[in-house]
Amino acid sequence: MSNSLNQRLQETLENRIKSSSLRTLDTSSSSSSSSIIDFSSNDYLSFSKSNHLNQRFQSNLKDSKLSSFGPSSSRLLDGNTSLHLNLESTLSSFFKGSSALLYNSGYDANLSIWSTIGSLNDYILFDEFLHASFHDGMRFSRTKPKNRIKFKHNDLSDFKSKLAKSFNEDQDLRIGKSNLFIGIESLYSMNGDLCPIQELVQIIQPFNQNDNIHLIIDEAHSTGLYDQSGQGLVLSLNLQDHCLIRLYTFGKSAACSGAVVITSSLIRNYLINYSRPLIYSSTLPHMNIIAIQTVIDHFQSDHHTKAVLQLQTLSSYLKTKLENLTSTNRSLSNKISIHPPTKTNPTNSQTQTQFFSPIFPIYTNQPIQLSKFLLLNHQIRVRPIRFPTVPIGHELVRICLNSDLSLNQIDSLILALQSWLIHTNQNQNQNQSQNQNQLELQFKLKL
Repeated sequence: MSNSLNQRLQETLENRIKSSSLRTLDTSSSSSSSSIIDFSSNDYLSFSKSNHLNQRFQSNLKDSKLSSFGPSSSRLLDGNTSLHLNLESTLSSFFKGSSALLYNSGYDANLSIWSTIGSLNDYILFDEFLHASFHDGMRFSRTKPKNRIKFKHNDLSDFKSKLAKSFNEDQDLRIGKSNLFIGIESLYSMNGDLCPIQELVQIIQPFNQNDNIHLIIDEAHSTGLYDQSGQGLVLSLNLQDHCLIRLYTFGKSAACSGAVVITSSLIRNYLINYSRPLIYSSTLPHMNIIAIQTVIDHFQSDHHTKAVLQLQTLSSYLKTKLENLTSTNRSLSNKISIHPPTKTNPTNSQTQTQFFSPIFPIYTNQPIQLSKFLLLNHQIRVRPIRFPTVPIGHELVRICLNSDLSLNQIDSLILALQSWLIHTNQNQNQNQSQNQNQLELQFKLKL
């Protein structure tokens, strides 16, 4: 590498260090000290620790007629095995869709969907808090930049206003010559809130006389959590017929990797022809396919039901405890909040009360300090979330629940948060006292 390149890269990284935004690869909580309480993992159902699931997977591997490795090829070359096709058939049936298409990750799937689905005169209306993979896919879209319109997070009023404006200003949209695609997530990964899908569908219907409004929903964080067998939020609400595409991923509650797009056979064929991440990547190896199949079976077992019920109990308990913490420490509540810093038009959706969330944001302007304090002083692992992952002013510490946690461990978290509030308040008072003493000394010296 040239000296100029080294210098430029080093300066760029140093700027990240100065802004406290440098990313590093740290040892995961699963491989570190067992004394650490994990509130950071997306392994919501604790499947990665399930002995029963692991035994079923090992048994299925042994029973498979194909090698655990391979096929070492793209699906369009030699990678389209019977295992892949059978799993897609299973997933299509399980998620109650017409057709299914596997991807190596949710990122690849979102990149594929949003880079290909829109044409020049189409519109994309999307929630401002959508995942980075959506934005990366949209950058490659053929839709005009001016036709890519974001609405305020979960804000039904702003959504309706932007939708109406698009139809009022574009005759092709009104007569059904062009299309409008809506991008949302069922469960938002940072805020931990659920999308008011029922209300969105109701708002859409009067505008959709020509069937040219298409709902595309990312169920990455809701896969495995809702409906009787973990089939996601859309199926729980029986709204699957209102969705053009549903995306489910297997890297969170399923504790595997990979993703599946549930859609029509026409769109499946379209993606096979134009989805570059699918065309130019080796497909998931046999062992991953068998793992996903094993998890889908596990979703339909009593083990899954028990894990979901435990997670729901933990979620309700933590929600109450956090509300009590912030309400009984009002003098210190400027240090943390369980509510977003800005919300101009909050949505009261029955989805928010009908379903639980395993994700709880603690908003604070000191996310790094709080996460370090919890780890070093209380052996509690959480993750600080900063810009650019979240907007400036929305910095937070994200608490993720998993079904292996106990109510006592949640109590420990609450006590640790209370300890941090007291600690930071004492430091602030001490600093104010020191500043006051310095001012008084300067005043005396002037005299």
